Amino acid sequence: MSELSKVERIDKFGHCCYCSAYLLTKRVVDGKVVDMFTPNYDQTTFLLDNGSQMQITLCKKCKSSIDLNSAEVHTDIMNAVMKGWELESNALVADETKPEWTAEVGEKYLSDMGKLAIDCNSENLDRYVIQEKVIKLQNLEVTDVPNIDS
Repeated sequence: MSELSKVERIDKFGHCCYCSAYLLTKRVVDGKVVDMFTPNYDQTTFLLDNGSQMQITLCKKCKSSIDLNSAEVHTDIMNAVMKGWELESNALVADETKPEWTAEVGEKYLSDMGKLAIDCNSENLDRYVIQEKVIKLQNLEVTDVPNIDS
């Protein structure tokens, strides 16, 4: 498989966020055809700079071969994710059953989402490490820490 240019990478359901490999297959389950992920499917989670976590789909090859802590990889992934959000936003704006999704709402949504960046790959981080990072990212002051053992 030839490597996609960064311009061609779009985060879409069922595709690897990094190389865009299609990771779904059709299977018959209880007499119905359903989409299922292939054995090549994997995922990871990133902590965003607003303190939220974002899960993305990756193929096993990309997950094992790219540096998920690299700033360049973070930028590439956020660019692909942003293109996916644009597709979703455009579909919602065009959907007549969603009148609340006006062009202005879609533009504001994309503007807000476009400000986000990946802080780190958080898949294997302890929840307390993530909590500490969120406190720093959001400039929170912890004045009263409850005893979690009680």
